[in-house]
Amino acid sequence: MRVISELSGSLNNPYGRQQTTHHQQIDHVTDTLRFLGIASEKGYEDIMKIIRLMVVKDMSFDQIDLEESFGINSREKKVIYQRIRRTLHIGIVNLATMCIDYPDNEMLLDYANNLFEYQNIHVEMQHQNGKELERGQISLQHFFDGLLQESYRVKRDSNNELW
Repeated sequence: MRVISELSGSLNNPYGRQQTTHHQQIDHVTDTLRFLGIASEKGYEDIMKIIRLMVVKDMSFDQIDLEESFGINSREKKVIYQRIRRTLHIGIVNLATMCIDYPDNEMLLDYANNLFEYQNIHVEMQHQNGKELERGQISLQHFFDGLLQESYRVKRDSNNELW
C-alpha cells in the first residue's frame, strides 16, 4: 500500500506534471518546426532557446529580455534575430509551397495564420507563381507568439483526453 501511495503521490505532484507539460509543449514546437522544414537550419537552435524560455516562463515574445536572459549584448541580439529571420524565410517559402500544392488543408492554413499571418503566405505564394515581385514579410513577434500558442495545443489536447 505504501508503494502505491508513493506512486500515486508522485503522479499528483504539480511540479513533475509542469515539467512534463513543458516537455510536451517543446516537443510539439519541434514537430512544428520540422514540418516547416527548418529544423536543420542555423537559426533553429536560436528559435528553440527563445521558445523554451517563453514556454517555461509563460511569457510573450515582447516580455522577454534576451540580453539579460542569455547574457548577450545588443549586437549579438541583432545577429541572432537575423539568423532567425533567414531561417523563417525558408519556413515561409516551404509553407507557401505547401499551400499552393494543398490549398484546402486546414492545418496549413492554421500555420499560415498563426505563425506568419496569412497575407504574408499569400504574397509569397503569388511570388512563387510569378505574379508578385515582393516576398512575404516575417514578424518575429507574430511568429514567436504564434509558436507559443501552438505549443498550448498540447496542453489543451492533454486536458481534453477521453481516457
